[in-house]
Amino acid sequence: MGERTEQTTVSVMALVAVGVVQVTGALILNAMPALVGGLTRSGRLDSSMAGYLVGIDLASQVVGTILFLRHGRRFPWHVTLSFGIVLMALGNALSCLGSTTIALFAARLVAGTGAGVVRAACLVAFARAQDPARAIAGLNAAQVVSQGVAFATFPWLTSSVGWFGPYLALSIVALGTLATAFWWPKLEQSRPIGRSSFAFGWSGTWCLVAVFMYFIAQSAIWAFAEAIGTGASQSTAHVTYALECATLAGIAATPVVFALSSRLRVGQALVAGLAITLVGLYLLTVNAGFGPYALGISLFNFAWCATTPFEFAIAAVADEQGNTAAAFSASDGLGLAAGPAIAGVLISEHRALTLNLLAALLTMLSIALFAFASRLRQRPVRA
Repeated sequence: MGERTEQTTVSVMALVAVGVVQVTGALILNAMPALVGGLTRSGRLDSSMAGYLVGIDLASQVVGTILFLRHGRRFPWHVTLSFGIVLMALGNALSCLGSTTIALFAARLVAGTGAGVVRAACLVAFARAQDPARAIAGLNAAQVVSQGVAFATFPWLTSSVGWFGPYLALSIVALGTLATAFWWPKLEQSRPIGRSSFAFGWSGTWCLVAVFMYFIAQSAIWAFAEAIGTGASQSTAHVTYALECATLAGIAATPVVFALSSRLRVGQALVAGLAITLVGLYLLTVNAGFGPYALGISLFNFAWCATTPFEFAIAAVADEQGNTAAAFSASDGLGLAAGPAIAGVLISEHRALTLNLLAALLTMLSIALFAFASRLRQRPVRA
């Protein structure tokens, strides 16, 4: 790693403690299919209202990130993180009491804002890890596990407790993360934060643009991976099996990042990820049967999961205050929202080839911007 501008390097134990909080904050979005499914099956919301709910949860997390950048860093880091946790727990608890749709939406706004503050604060800590790429790879693996647990337990909570069961569980778990405060790092600012607290610098700005473009491309393909397979004349069973293989490939990316992050420069890792992504997109385009489709979607997801930690390594040193790292989740969240919307239009017009080409173009442009953002820094960057 290059020399850091902040004084504190976060220990592994502190990262584990902060990671527990981060995983809890990310569950609101990671487990959204299970949450929305419970609301619609129980008749609490119809499909159109559920779509608005997803939008509110996503937008409020962006609001939370902005709140952290503009005001949260005026206070000690642990105070801001605690505030975000309490806000997140309160919003989830109020969601259980939402007797009307408006009340439920208002509660989700509170919970999402708290989650945005939490995720931004936690990413500042991860940016100060000794090896940010490895830290984020481990965090991604933990989020996959927590997502699986949520998918397994939330339907049971919905049927046993009611539509509000998952929100009640999220509120309790959020409050429980305060027990990890003893191990949180002491991340005080090295100097007072003034009017420039929202600044990213040129390096950080280009990095966030690259994050947005990259996640548009990846989410556009992933959200419609099933539709791409169906359009390639794959049976439902084959598509399901291919997606299971892709999930395993994404999980396998974590040990690969751990093994290679100290041996590769960030630029080398990004180029390798780009090459694997393009191969995966090519295999999804040629329509040559089940084998190429399964391999293509697996390579695509592997590259996505393996490349993101190195992208965060660039964000971690993009500006002196860590604002870029804090805004990473907001930028990727916007990309995750925009990608499926764009893909949905193209898929509905039976333009899967255009979608694949667009994803390839955006991925190449984003990797170029990441490289450019990295070069804007004076010092070399290693993962």
